[in-house]
Amino acid sequence: MMRLPVEMKLFSACALFFVFLHAEPTLAQTTVTVQQGDINGKISILGSDVMSYLGIPYAEPPLGDLRFKRPVPKAAWSSPLNATEYGPICLQMNARFPSSEDCLTLNVHVPQNNTTTPKAVMVWVHGGGFVVGSARELDPVGLAMADVITVSINYRLGMFGFLTIADDVKGNLGLWDQHLAFRWIKDNIAAFGGDPNRITIFGESAGGMSVSFHAMSPMSDGLFHRVISQSGIGTQYFVLRPSPTIITSLSKTSNCNTIDSAALLSCLKGKSAQDLLSASNTLGQLLIWMPNMDNEFITGNVESSSNLLPEQYGNLDFLMGSNSRDGSIEIAVPSEAENGYTESTFRKYVERMLFGRLDKDIIETALIQEYTEGVYNQDNRTRAQQLIEIATDLFFTVPTQLNALKHDRTNGTGSTFLYFLSINTCRKLLPAVLAGWSWTCRRSNLH
Repeated sequence: MMRLPVEMKLFSACALFFVFLHAEPTLAQTTVTVQQGDINGKISILGSDVMSYLGIPYAEPPLGDLRFKRPVPKAAWSSPLNATEYGPICLQMNARFPSSEDCLTLNVHVPQNNTTTPKAVMVWVHGGGFVVGSARELDPVGLAMADVITVSINYRLGMFGFLTIADDVKGNLGLWDQHLAFRWIKDNIAAFGGDPNRITIFGESAGGMSVSFHAMSPMSDGLFHRVISQSGIGTQYFVLRPSPTIITSLSKTSNCNTIDSAALLSCLKGKSAQDLLSASNTLGQLLIWMPNMDNEFITGNVESSSNLLPEQYGNLDFLMGSNSRDGSIEIAVPSEAENGYTESTFRKYVERMLFGRLDKDIIETALIQEYTEGVYNQDNRTRAQQLIEIATDLFFTVPTQLNALKHDRTNGTGSTFLYFLSINTCRKLLPAVLAGWSWTCRRSNLH
């Protein structure tokens, strides 16, 4: 049964207790045996109430011939794995921690108490627009204090995780990484004291989109039982097939200088990781590193302008929601926004938001009319506010509500929960633009 809206106390029960992990825990260890072998962990940053197992590889390194291929399950190891330090994060520009192509690891945080009943499990999928972020930066280890085993995962980003070249590389490698990590957790979490039949996957922004795609995917049957999407949901807009111009841009930016798909792939495989990272960052300005319709992991009708909504979600409990001004993500240059937008700049940004949509012209006219018609004393500052409103509704509020309604109608025995967070948190970010407005900005639902 659908429950709208969710009471704040229900959402608080699922609130994220994130901890930035910079301090070094003590060196006490304990050993867990999984299918691949023994793992040594240590006392977490929170103290002896939580044991942490860090940098556990769930896949073979995606190097050499495995670059741009689906992940391969990690083979067994003969000696105990020393899981006392985070592994490298996946390659990205301006990485905050050591990064590498060899990054497919996960972290497990286990409450320590005298209970023998298998514990519920929550698996965090980080956000970052599919180009930045890591399991390390916002590792929700604090949830383990609530007697929940928490897991965070790395997955390939940018070109490494979301390259699409015709039938040679069908894309969604980052989603396949996540899928393999979920399978590893399903198969091994009992060794940590977890209940493989009480697994919740949750994420924010790109992570929220990711878990939504997994909830829709026919590949996910039985891997998890509950889903939480925060400020991110799987929509048709993000899964249109890439146009030929992207292949042309990729060929030029990478200096491969060929649009033959097989030759281009061979060239890219021969490039250094840093060369690919540079090309990935350049092309990322075109918003091309996204999940796409591969008709295997993500299926649907690409001719439709409606959200990608599956006919059947399965028997999953699903909590989803957004913030009142998630669209502030569109304000790339806050100083520019504080001065407001001219009409021509406003229209340019609205057009950019609709990049790749098949119904772009119709939607652009309708959006501008809906959000500007009848506004008294239209000025530059007002247009900046209207741009945030458009982005919020277009990318977050409406898709989330449509998905909630669809899930409620097709979820079998599962329950649907929808939240909308509107506590004012924006003024510190964009004080001149948002003065007098009660808005909740991006990532407010992570606290």
